[in-house]
Amino acid sequence: GSSSGSAAVVASGLADFAIGIDTSGDVRIPAAFCGILGFRPSHGAVPIIGVVPMAQSLDTAGWFARDPEILRKVGHVLLQ
Repeated sequence: GSSSGSAAVVASGLADFAIGIDTSGDVRIPAAFCGILGFRPSHGAVPIIGVVPMAQSLDTAGWFARDPEILRKVGHVLLQ
């Protein structure tokens, strides 16, 4: 997916978390292949202002983490 680089960075331990844009599995699928956590909230839950759209009605900001607590903390910030 388009966010596989973000997933690889998190999986390698170079970052605690990373953001990705999920249109059709672009966060969830790389997370699964890299053995990390990937979360895609409901469409529109996280603003994507400034993102070049692939499919505006489907594009959703999601995030990756290795640790569930980090995943939760990132979600807490992004979903406020």
